[in-house]
Amino acid sequence: MRNFKLFAGIAIISVLGFIAIQTLTVKAGYPGLTTGQMLITAKGTPEQMSDLEIEDNLTIVIKAMTTNTGIVYVGDTSAKALNTNDDHFKLYSGESIELYISNASYIWLDAESGEGVEYIVEK
Repeated sequence: MRNFKLFAGIAIISVLGFIAIQTLTVKAGYPGLTTGQMLITAKGTPEQMSDLEIEDNLTIVIKAMTTNTGIVYVGDTSAKALNTNDDHFKLYSGESIELYISNASYIWLDAESGEGVEYIVEK
């Protein structure tokens, strides 16, 4: 498991309980970050993430909100996120996943009503 937080150009990264602090250099013309949240409306009705293009060689990091009490199910289809078989990926509260995909809309999520994820994408 790898989680990170960004504070004014400093990334605090947690990997398997070990913490590393890394200073990030921002180049001139750096376009910034896109961040957001997605809350699930109703458990059992997977929802697709919004259309958000992700540039080549960049990733999206999706983190289950720390206030979640249940599991967030992640899949590349609605059926996989529905948790009816073993084709999904589980995120417990505070856990994250980093994906190399070209658009966030390829991701489907299911969770308890009102629970969800936070995401960050470099632009």
